[in-house]
Amino acid sequence: MRDVSLILDIGKSNTRLFLFDENLEIVLGTRVHIPLLPGENGMFFDDFESIFNWFLRQVKIIADDREFCIRAINVCSFGATIAHIDKNGELAFPLIAYTSKTSGEIDAAFKAWIMEIPGGSKRLGTPVLSGFLNVAKQLFYLRHEKPEIAENVRFSLFLPQYFIYRLTGAKVSEASCYGTHTCLWDFDMMAPSFDVLNRLGWLEKMPKLNNPLNLSQLHPDFRKLFRTTKSLTVGAGVHDTAAALSAYWQSTEDEFVLLETGSWNIALNPFADFSLSDKDLASGTRYYLTPHLQIVRASRLFAGREHELQVERIDSHFGTQPVTPEKSLTEYLQKFFANPSLGMLAAHNMAGTGPFPNITASEWDLSVFESAEEAYARLCLDLAVLTAYCLENVNHNEVQRYFIDGKFAQNPWFVKILAMLLQPNELYTSDLQEASATGAAMAVHHFWTPEPDIVPQVTFSKIEVDHIAGLRVYAEWLLSYYSDLHG
Repeated sequence: MRDVSLILDIGKSNTRLFLFDENLEIVLGTRVHIPLLPGENGMFFDDFESIFNWFLRQVKIIADDREFCIRAINVCSFGATIAHIDKNGELAFPLIAYTSKTSGEIDAAFKAWIMEIPGGSKRLGTPVLSGFLNVAKQLFYLRHEKPEIAENVRFSLFLPQYFIYRLTGAKVSEASCYGTHTCLWDFDMMAPSFDVLNRLGWLEKMPKLNNPLNLSQLHPDFRKLFRTTKSLTVGAGVHDTAAALSAYWQSTEDEFVLLETGSWNIALNPFADFSLSDKDLASGTRYYLTPHLQIVRASRLFAGREHELQVERIDSHFGTQPVTPEKSLTEYLQKFFANPSLGMLAAHNMAGTGPFPNITASEWDLSVFESAEEAYARLCLDLAVLTAYCLENVNHNEVQRYFIDGKFAQNPWFVKILAMLLQPNELYTSDLQEASATGAAMAVHHFWTPEPDIVPQVTFSKIEVDHIAGLRVYAEWLLSYYSDLHG
């Protein structure tokens, strides 16, 4: 039997399970899509029990096969999601999905409430965001709209730590989940915000912060399922973006800005020395936090979900999926530059996010395009311009190298346009597989392997492009248009 670590990567689109060997190579991977559960009044819930039960079924399959011996477990997931546990150790309320709609009254009341916190958004490292992207807004909602639920909560755990709790019984908080646009972290004191938690009545409900070197042991009830007689340690869990950043950070000695893409396009600069300004907050720039309390300058855009929606609409409108021959891109771009306002992307899922959060949702008119490919080229162009703006917002120390990871790294038109927009700086793709899961595996690797200091062997490939005349002028026009709408 081969010794491996098991990593669960809980994403919005898919939940994935991987086994990593002692060389941090993936030796097995599987995935499942588990949709949200609908509630009332625009509320949605993450279906945790289906995720957990799927995980247990996969573990049984692996254990019964007897090819691998699981020596360590860790979990990474999206942020802005928290589980509330009652005195009996059960969920006091379903896991609220951060994409749930919030009322205008709650939004306005929470924003006014945050302004009363000493230091406000600057000290908390994040602007007030739409939906429940600020975890503090969820606590605010429960305290004011469902006080009986709030009173019934004994402790609250971010999603990765809740999964760990279900496996081990350990109750801990973790820095990367705590400090990523939650409005619960005090970036002046570099600790959970006493003011916010105390005013919400949640100070005693949040478990103590975990030391990244501390691990837990699997609950005896689950040891039988894993069918192992060897030691099996369990990590504390980590935010997926922090995990991906860690994998790249330890794979190169050069400074870089990382673009992590998936449901969100997230620009991350761990090397910038800066303080958030009012302008930063207005454009959605914020702090992220690593498990080791390293502050990261970040900006993000809900581009992945926008891309998914618009590709579905393009397919429906034209009756076909677009293809991306490289020779066609230049022709399409030059056509767009000649009449920039005709066919520009109208954001839907991106509305309320990114550098222009006041933009309202609207429907993109596809009737102006002659083909699915032409419409898709415009989608890639406008998403690339907004993504490049996010990247430039975090690159205050003038880093020369950008890395792109995730879904959009496989999109040739998007990557080519982005590389042109970032010139004279350089854009690189890499052969790093599943960066978030790899980062989570690295966090527990040295607890079980005879080679504890190993790092992923990553090859970076520079995107070579020739600039297309008119692109920068178009980008300036589009950003000016959004700025005017944003006010």
